[in-house]
Amino acid sequence: MRRFRDLRLRNFWNATALLALVAACGTAGYSMVDDAALADLRAALASGSSTVTLTLMYACLETVSATVWLGIVVAAGRGERRHLRGLGRSGTLTAVATGVLIFGAYAPVLVSMWFVSNVSYAVAFRRLSIPLGAALGILVMHERPYRPKLVGVAVVLAGLLLVAVG
Repeated sequence: MRRFRDLRLRNFWNATALLALVAACGTAGYSMVDDAALADLRAALASGSSTVTLTLMYACLETVSATVWLGIVVAAGRGERRHLRGLGRSGTLTAVATGVLIFGAYAPVLVSMWFVSNVSYAVAFRRLSIPLGAALGILVMHERPYRPKLVGVAVVLAGLLLVAVG
């Protein structure tokens, strides 16, 4: 929204806002599942393995599982298979690079879960990407710094600070 007077409920009553809410619930859900799984793994394999080694093992297993399930989805759909063939070599390279980057970005989050008393700290720290992304959008992409955007970023930063000191 460019102006505060544009902030009306009807402007948020759409599929985009619903999908953002679903993504937020999904993030909270898989963060709790990952925290519980890592705690179980730590208890089951407390045989002197380092936390980083166990976490990376879990991340690798999670990646293999996601790859298998996504492979099944692609293999099951004729249109998906056709789209995959159409990607060619450059598309495959991009997909593999994206997967490696996602793994590299999420593995440190999983490691951080070992060192916090509450998983909400790790989840909140990940939200630091919101003000960083907004700042990069303004500075690098030359997006307009509309007041509602700046106030929203300030609210997110304030929430992160509250989580950090709370």
